[in-house]
Amino acid sequence: MRARISPSVISGNVLVPPGKSMMQRICALALMNKGTVEIINPGYSNDDLTALKIIADCGALVKKMGGHLLIESDGIIRVPNQIQVGESGLSVRMFTPLLALSHQQFVVNGMGSLMNRPLTVLESILGTLGVEVKSTGAKLPLAVSGPMQVKSLVVNGSQSSQNLTGLLFAFCHGTQESVIIEVEHLVSKRYVDLSINLLRYFGYDITHHNYQQIIIHPFVKIKRDLSIAVESDWSSASFLLVAACIAGEVSLSGLDLDSVQADRQIMEAIASAGVKLNHENGLLTVYRTEKIHPFSFDATDCPDLFPPLAVLAAYAHGLSSIKGVYRLREKESDRGFALFTELKKMGVDIRIENDCMHIVGRGAVTGAEVDAHHDHRIAMAMAVAGLSAKGETIVAGAESVKKSFPAFFEVLKDLKADVNLLED
Repeated sequence: MRARISPSVISGNVLVPPGKSMMQRICALALMNKGTVEIINPGYSNDDLTALKIIADCGALVKKMGGHLLIESDGIIRVPNQIQVGESGLSVRMFTPLLALSHQQFVVNGMGSLMNRPLTVLESILGTLGVEVKSTGAKLPLAVSGPMQVKSLVVNGSQSSQNLTGLLFAFCHGTQESVIIEVEHLVSKRYVDLSINLLRYFGYDITHHNYQQIIIHPFVKIKRDLSIAVESDWSSASFLLVAACIAGEVSLSGLDLDSVQADRQIMEAIASAGVKLNHENGLLTVYRTEKIHPFSFDATDCPDLFPPLAVLAAYAHGLSSIKGVYRLREKESDRGFALFTELKKMGVDIRIENDCMHIVGRGAVTGAEVDAHHDHRIAMAMAVAGLSAKGETIVAGAESVKKSFPAFFEVLKDLKADVNLLED
């Protein structure tokens, strides 16, 4: 599918959709829990649906009750022979260790770009814990044979925090004695905060010392019946906020300004670019700015902000620098390369030096035919870039937004953006 975006002036209010990072974690915890978990404000992105399918395959009963979901579970009562994780990197890293606690052999498979993403660190960790993993080049499919030994170990967190999240969930569920995970060079600490906070909410006994040492104790109490709301997603909100910066005025509701979500830092970046933000009566409002200031931002711990910030930099007046390019290589695409390639097509002066992306903004970009690289965040970034471009922008692969923000283009239309979806 292609999206055709013409220059627009946008305005309106948007209820930000639920965050898939939190939704997927809650799904895993609901499976681990013995009892009923009510999920308020559940997500239905492709990654969310993948997590719901996995826990249903493992014995949980998933029911829709009005706008809520009820998940009834008696713990992990079965491990199917085949686990399909779709295109979700979090699902493969979170569910594989959890299910490897069993004696059941199983195969983890996926689809799309995830099939080309290396899982070397996950394989290495599982091997250290006595799990046999067979693959070709540390890529999906993975043939897994447990049971996994729950024991203290050292984990390198320099590539992704998702491997650590998977271990935390599995260790909390499977430990019979206190264990310690020593963590080196951890990135994306906010995502680890999210995991730890949710584990504690579900009754698990887990503490940490400056993220360098995480201690997990056997839990003595299980909260059987729980209710939990999925927070609105700062990652999705970041694209709408940048859209407002360059093309109009948007008010967002549902966002928690005290959230531990890493991408809440979008507010700091926008403020440093001289854009006016206002938070009042539960609404976060951003107004179009005639002259966006160049800015510098370290996105190492919030790499999902790279695509919208690259667009913001393209509309600034002067040199902006965004650090953390190495975190982009193993996403749904090589996002550094994708942003460089597609923004170049739109006439943007962009270069990558070592771990930093430099963009010389001229206050405007030129409409062009661009490609999403099968990456939801690249698709959204290019669409936002087209809102104030000189001329029409066509985004190929626009359907990829379903991974995290299925209603993205409908939301743009509701904001009065001139957007048309075209079948290939």
